[in-house]
Amino acid sequence: MLPSWQLALSSLAGRRGRTILLTGAVAAACALIVAVSSGLTSAQATMEQVLTQLLGSADARIIHVFNGRFDRSLLEDVRKWPGVTDVTTQLNGSVTLIRADKRVDDETGDVLRAAPQAFGIEFDLYEEFRTTEVRVGRLPRQSHEILIDPATALLLDAKPGDVLHIERRTDPIALTVTGIYERPQFGSLQRPRLFMDRELLAEILRFDNQISTILIKLEPQINPEEFCTAFGDSLPKTLTLEPAELAKAGFDRRVEASRFGLIVSSVMTFMAASFIIITGLTTGVTERQREMAVMRCVGASRAQLFASQIFTGLLFAFGGACIGIPFGAGLAALLAIFFSDLLPAGFQISWLGVSLASIGALTAGTFGAIFPAWAASRTTPLSAMTTVAQPQRKRALVICTAIALALIATQITIMQFGDRDWRFWSYFYVGLPCIFIGYFLLGTPVLLLVTNTIGRALCTILKLPADVVTGSINRTRFRHGFTAGALMVGLTILVADWTSMNGLLDGWLNRIKFADAFAFRLTGLSPHERAAIENLPFVDATCPLTMITLKIEGEQVFGVDGMTPPYVNAFGFDPNVYFDLNAIVWVQGDPEVAIPRLKDGDTVLLAERFLTARGIGVGDSLTLGMGRLTHEYEVVGVVSSAGLEVAIQVFGVNNQYAEFALSGVFMDIDTLQQRYDKQDIVAMQIDLSDDISDDEAYNQFVEAVPGVPFFTGRWLINTINELAVALYSVDSAIAFMALLLTCIAMGNVIAAAIHGRRFEYGLLRAVGGHTHLLVRLIVVEVALLALTGAILGTALGLHIALIGARFYRELAGIDIPLLFPYVAVAIGWIITIALSIAVATPGLRMLRRTQPSALLAAGRND
Repeated sequence: MLPSWQLALSSLAGRRGRTILLTGAVAAACALIVAVSSGLTSAQATMEQVLTQLLGSADARIIHVFNGRFDRSLLEDVRKWPGVTDVTTQLNGSVTLIRADKRVDDETGDVLRAAPQAFGIEFDLYEEFRTTEVRVGRLPRQSHEILIDPATALLLDAKPGDVLHIERRTDPIALTVTGIYERPQFGSLQRPRLFMDRELLAEILRFDNQISTILIKLEPQINPEEFCTAFGDSLPKTLTLEPAELAKAGFDRRVEASRFGLIVSSVMTFMAASFIIITGLTTGVTERQREMAVMRCVGASRAQLFASQIFTGLLFAFGGACIGIPFGAGLAALLAIFFSDLLPAGFQISWLGVSLASIGALTAGTFGAIFPAWAASRTTPLSAMTTVAQPQRKRALVICTAIALALIATQITIMQFGDRDWRFWSYFYVGLPCIFIGYFLLGTPVLLLVTNTIGRALCTILKLPADVVTGSINRTRFRHGFTAGALMVGLTILVADWTSMNGLLDGWLNRIKFADAFAFRLTGLSPHERAAIENLPFVDATCPLTMITLKIEGEQVFGVDGMTPPYVNAFGFDPNVYFDLNAIVWVQGDPEVAIPRLKDGDTVLLAERFLTARGIGVGDSLTLGMGRLTHEYEVVGVVSSAGLEVAIQVFGVNNQYAEFALSGVFMDIDTLQQRYDKQDIVAMQIDLSDDISDDEAYNQFVEAVPGVPFFTGRWLINTINELAVALYSVDSAIAFMALLLTCIAMGNVIAAAIHGRRFEYGLLRAVGGHTHLLVRLIVVEVALLALTGAILGTALGLHIALIGARFYRELAGIDIPLLFPYVAVAIGWIITIALSIAVATPGLRMLRRTQPSALLAAGRND
């Protein structure tokens, strides 16, 4: 065995307590990386599973590009195309279900009711084209059997074997539930869903011989893209033939965006964990210099001491990684089990996280050992023996502060140049690491500032010798400063997320004004249903609405090119009726001029977000289309329309296969229907009388117009608030988990520091210092570290939230204010300080139980 290895192993064996504590710190840091990345990977796997279930295993498909329907007779022509082995059809719609026994809700007394999306399929070919995991029961086989999702089952308290009725004006249709299939559950924003016989759905909706999709399977040797190119032009312009992989493109773009978020989150967690590891491995540098000086005196060479320290760091890292990686995976697995309804794909380990944890631990272990190794190899034995008595140089502090400020300035500088895509990528690849490292390095000067102000005040209040506290921190300023810097991670996540969400929800969404109510059906409201709605006694006015998804040709208005879809929602309505019914704010343009011009068919109004994000306004033009249909429009007005945009997105009135569309354009309804062959009225905005409550309006509506979903503006607000609570809960759970793991890791570092200073504490006890004095000294020191970490975390969180607000404005066109979450931050500060003190408790108990002579002896032996 090499002498350097023997030195390292004997040093670790002689300090078993510190070795265990520092290994625990590395393990907690590795666990943090693996737990966060594996949790995100599990969510990612669920998204991809849902995507596969939704799109099936077809090679190609035919759809209406504007989410319309087409004649089923086309199916016979498709069967004759060369290379086609099998085809099936699907009809999309929505129905309203109640239980056959008309069971009521125990709390409200209302009949249990659900309005799920209905996918009409051909049962005999279902398993050939789709893969669905049935949670309970079996797949349907007969025309009056249905397969429902957990959301529908929950709303109707339904299980396999139950009979449900489709509500309609004529006699209800009975359907038997055969099974409940696996699907993540995301609360009230999620539309319930079911699969049923296509012919029966067509009969219910009166869509005779109409379908929404043709799914095609090809011979193995046929290239789907070449097949679609060969036969696509034979279809009408409103239909498109595309490979199934292209059908996934819209969703895949969202998947890629979430993967990018996974990578960013994992790398940031890796950086935070690296701070912890480096801090832990630099603990006790001063104490070890005396030991290494003794080794030099008995013949150890500089190279041997250097190598021994590097080997020590690698041993800490390897041992911590071996413990922390499975522990972090176990935590993520427990979360996946706890949230099994949200994550039907189950636990998925992140090999990226495992790699980052392994490489990060070994790399950070090496770098964490370099400084003591360098100090050991360059210091003479005599000077190392007197290290404690040497005054601290200010030069290193000045350099550290300058580097920190330079890194933060780098991030600020890159945000001033280039276009928004360049700023976005530069921020995530350069700016974000720069500010993380910069704020971490600021831990030392901020800690010294806090110590010499707040610290002295605390010492005065607690009747402690201030010079002992400040002297201890000043003597090992970088170890203490890095410890404080590593403590900032959890609070950074909390402050950044809560500040951004407060601004988005309270500063933007909660100020949006919604219409009194909406009637909505994805497959369109019939003229009879619209007339029935208009004739309800509590309805003062209505405005029919339709919508399609259009692509902005030749320009990326929102989001990041290559990762954000270039789509918008195009709303069609009667301008005279809509603007009479809604108090719309005109940001640009004259309504007296703009509204009549909408009838021309070549003009549109834009949502304010176009102007905020890219400065597109009156006089500019946009080319909009889909597939082979495109048209250029002149902008004649810019309006504030967030209420309609948000309502439509909540209802999900867009092509189920289309990419998520950001913001909206507004045009005359006749133009939209004629140019894009979109005849369906998918929603009606309703103005309710002042003398009727929401519940009364809902009950009368479903009785008069069965089968048509009805939503009030208050329901929209409550749904958004429910989503906000869910998002706050998830974000807070992640932040507090990071905070907990960080504090546990840093607790081991603090305990290792206490363990390494036993000789110093033994001296204080020997000259008359009571154990209570030592406890108060250490508690104050730990509190100062935690307070500094809280200050740094709050500052970095606000910094990141400020950048986020800028990206909201530039990429999404949403101008959100920064609303500081005082209560959440106060709780975070209290938890950070309390946890830091709590994890130092084992070290305090050790000091109280150990006699001064034992402390002195342990210190000398170290």
